[in-house]
Parts: sequence; structure tokens; C-alpha cells
Amino acid sequence: MLRFGHPALWLSFLAIPVLLVLGWLVRRARERSLRAFGDPALVERLTASVDHRSRKLKRVFVVAGFFFLSIGLVAPKIGTSLTEVKRQGINLILMLDTSLSMKAEDVKPSRLQRAKYECSQLINRLRGDRVGLVAFAGVSYLQSPLTLDYSAAKMFLDVIDTDLIPSQGTAIGDAIETGLKAFESDEKKHKAMVIFSDGEDHLGKATQAAREAADEGVVIYTVGVGTVAGVPIPLTENGSQSFKRDRQGRVVTTKLDAGILQEIAVMTGGKYYQLGAGDYSPEKLYADIFQLDRTELSSHQYSRYEERYQYFIALALLFFVVDIFITDKRKSAN
Repeated sequence: MLRFGHPALWLSFLAIPVLLVLGWLVRRARERSLRAFGDPALVERLTASVDHRSRKLKRVFVVAGFFFLSIGLVAPKIGTSLTEVKRQGINLILMLDTSLSMKAEDVKPSRLQRAKYECSQLINRLRGDRVGLVAFAGVSYLQSPLTLDYSAAKMFLDVIDTDLIPSQGTAIGDAIETGLKAFESDEKKHKAMVIFSDGEDHLGKATQAAREAADEGVVIYTVGVGTVAGVPIPLTENGSQSFKRDRQGRVVTTKLDAGILQEIAVMTGGKYYQLGAGDYSPEKLYADIFQLDRTELSSHQYSRYEERYQYFIALALLFFVVDIFITDKRKSAN
């Protein structure tokens, strides 16, 4: 596996085309000066001692030197040993509601943005647990499979938005089923889900899916995102702000439906929390998750990276030194 110590220095490669353009401009200027000097035959006699092949070769060596120098500057490293790392933890699926109602701003800055922030805070507290992501609206899909790479999980989390899934609605049951398929082990423990949603289940399959999860030994924690007071759903159309309206032109409001979320948590042995109500914090949630039985999880990673920049720097120096010793003067015929 390849890594780079200073990836920003890839910009140093821009020096190569700049060098080529400058060289071309210098040659053009030299040619114009020679043509203006006088008689072509006289110019040819005066420049007869110049070895044009050697001059071209010198240019090639200079460009090659800058090329290898640029590679050396980004400090390439090669992973030389792949090891299996074993840790104690659980398999955790974070599930985010991306339906249009999650754009409501009764939880600042919006329901979805706050839920994403809390998910990120929860991932920051994981130690040896594998985490996956499920996004759901009218349908659901696995945004990120179970992984110990928390940075990758947070990258997938960042791109989740309300326009991610075209099919609108809140299919909590379908999301739970997708989460169940993401677990790789048939063990009826060491598995948990956390659902962030406003609870407006439109398909009515949530309780059935929760029973299946309970049968599989999955503990589900639910986090209600929103308030019980109805609020409008903001929309942005053609750069202007408006609110979602029904067919009669009335503003549509959305409110937290805690009932279904509480039922899911009770059925699976988990807990229900509400954002902004004082009973939720990522510390509390992780403390509850931490009480679950933990198992040995493994992942592969490159445990040692060796620096390789010195080889490219050495090649660059070699080309520069050889360029110094190459002469563009023809040898005397004597």
C-alpha cells in the first residue's frame, strides 16, 4: 500500500511544464538573435562547434531530474507488512433518516445536520467497535459497511443529505432490515443499532422489523430528532426560500413522533433518547452501548511504512550531476 508524507507537494510537478515553456522561449529568442546577426552561412560556421544532440540530451536530463525530485518531495511510503489487528468491541450500525421532514429547523441547524453531528461525536468515542451507516427515507441502503476505519465512516457520513434518496417517506422498518443484513455474524449478541429519526414511519413495518431484530439479538437505541410542536419544512427553489405545501397550497408541518421510536427501543432492550430534551448526550448513549457484551473483532492494516523518497532524490541528483558533465561542444577534429 502506498502513502505520501507531503501530498500537497504534488504541486511541485507544475515546475516541469513551466521549465519546458521557458526553455522553448529561450531557444526561440536565441534563434531570432542568430537570424538577425547576419549571413546564414556565417552563422552556421560560428555555431559549428555546438553539439545539438548533446544540448537536447542535457534538457532531457534536467527535466528528468525535476521529475524525480518532485516525486521525492511528496515523500512516498510503502506499507511492507499486512497484519491482523484484533480488538474487543461490538458491531454498531448508525441509521439516519434522510426524509424531507429532516430539513425542519426545530433542532438547530436542522434535524439532519444535528443528527449527523451527533453521529460524528459518537464515532469519535468508539474504541475497537466496528461501525456502519444506513441512510433511509422511502427506501434504505447501506451507506458504509461495518468497519474499524472511523475516518472512512465519517467521510461517508458527511455526504448524507435529504436529496440522497429520491424516494421520499420514512421507512424505519426497511432501514432495520437493511441494518440486519449488514451484520456479518450469526451470533445473537455483540450487535446494536442507533436510529436517528423524527419517527414519522409511513410504511408501518417498524414494529415487525423490530421483532426480527430482537430475535437476532440486536439491541436498538432510538434518538428522536425534533419537537412535538409542528414546524414547517423549509425548501430552496431557484435560490429562494419557501416551505413545503400540500395540494391545497397549505404549509405542511412536521413534528416528532416519539411513540414508534420508544416502542422499537423497548422491544429490543434498548433505550429512547430525545435530542434537545436534556436526556441525550453521546457520552450517555455510548455508556449504554458499552455495557453490551463485547467480542473479538479483527481487521487488516499495514503496520509498517518504509520511506522511499531517498531513492527518487538520489535519481534526481544523478541526472543533475550527469547534466553538469555533459558538454554541448563538439570535439575537435584534430
